[in-house]
Amino acid sequence: MCGARRLNGVAPKIEDDRDAIIKVTACAISGSDLHLYDHFMPGMEKDAVMGHEFMGEVVETGKGVNGALKKGERIVVPFTIIRGQCDQCKRGFFSVCERSNRNKDMADKAFGHTTAGLFGYTHLTGGYQGGQAEYVRVPFADKTHIKVPENLSDEQVLFLGDIFPTGWQAAVQADIQPTDTVAIWGAGPVGQMTLRSAPAQTFASGFAVDAAAVRTALTMPWSNAQSEGQVTKLKSIKQLMHGPPGFDLLRRRVPSASWAT
Repeated sequence: MCGARRLNGVAPKIEDDRDAIIKVTACAISGSDLHLYDHFMPGMEKDAVMGHEFMGEVVETGKGVNGALKKGERIVVPFTIIRGQCDQCKRGFFSVCERSNRNKDMADKAFGHTTAGLFGYTHLTGGYQGGQAEYVRVPFADKTHIKVPENLSDEQVLFLGDIFPTGWQAAVQADIQPTDTVAIWGAGPVGQMTLRSAPAQTFASGFAVDAAAVRTALTMPWSNAQSEGQVTKLKSIKQLMHGPPGFDLLRRRVPSASWAT
């Protein structure tokens, strides 16, 4: 988690009736931000503010928010910016909202098809300023928010913006069955969230595989952690498995330099 701070010295303001301004109270650094640093994801421009996992307190709303948010309410802001009106939004496919990326034509050329508008993730996804700041403008704020109950702390809900739903979706898409053996390659933050999501869907046994012991140690309550070399990991897992060797489900999370060790 990072402290709230303004990176470019420019305070945001209401630009559209559906906007809201929030005072950031907590933010996190995502593994996806690595793609901006190593230029795997192009489109960064001068004075861009990064950050797409953040939350805060509503300090101002446009008249088009229509009471969906009120000053003083606490919200988690999701990575994806949604208008809630297109066919994709109506189907629940918010990451491909067809109307929130204001640089849609540029994204179509780069990706083949545009994503939704995204916070703090280059001009290819709309050029929206991100959450590593003191204040953030939230477009289409009547839809782009998750309200936080008063009895929950920032630390308890911050990950709802991106990392926890990413792990949960990986577990859901795997269609885990009670008799399945599940292996997660990569015990970083997303792998951790996948493992924590999988037990809610029940499975026979789970394994976390990572070259860094400090990461696999964090998975112990949910898995048989393995942190040896790649070949040794597979042998160790097979020895722990009951019945014929092999996995029913495999998931590889955000890769990093540690895989080369």
